[in-house]
Amino acid sequence: RDVLNVGQAAGPAMEVIVWKDRCAAIDAGDEPARWLSDFLGQSVRLVQFDPTHQRLSDPHWTRGREAITRFTDGFPWMLLSQGSLDALNARLPKALPMNRFRPNIVIDGVAAFAEDAAARIVFGEVEFWPVKACARCAITTTDQVRGERDGDEPMRTLREFRFDAALQGVAFGQNLILASGEGSELAVGQPAVLNPSASH
Repeated sequence: RDVLNVGQAAGPAMEVIVWKDRCAAIDAGDEPARWLSDFLGQSVRLVQFDPTHQRLSDPHWTRGREAITRFTDGFPWMLLSQGSLDALNARLPKALPMNRFRPNIVIDGVAAFAEDAAARIVFGEVEFWPVKACARCAITTTDQVRGERDGDEPMRTLREFRFDAALQGVAFGQNLILASGEGSELAVGQPAVLNPSASH
């Protein structure tokens, strides 16, 4: 199978919509569009976020702090602990992999749902603030390898013990914003400190 290799987009500017947000984007060109359209069986375009523009996370959740994101649902980072996934899998008829929940930060060595009680999560000089529990949807029922829905789990089980009345849905994982350490790097295996004391 051919490999799609897309560098910096240099096509025409366009507007795309992510949920209710109108975002500035740059078209990646006809070649990637053809490749993706052939692969997906429908006409699509590949776009890159226009770095000359900003999209901010909802200030209602970020306590007024300016938190820049791009094409994510609403926040730049989502964290989930291995302990939380293990606790869920213990209730499921069939264990699910971490990729069902698509976190971009995974921590291990903490109790299940420890991330829910953290006010700060620190990796060396990088500090994140958990600002909103991640409300889950039917995408979690999609097998990420096959790209196909796989029954009603884990949503059915999550509703039994992770329903959040304020969010009107099930919560699993924490959305984060960056408090300090911009430009620093995170590495696999880097120690994390979860601080439950609300200092912000």
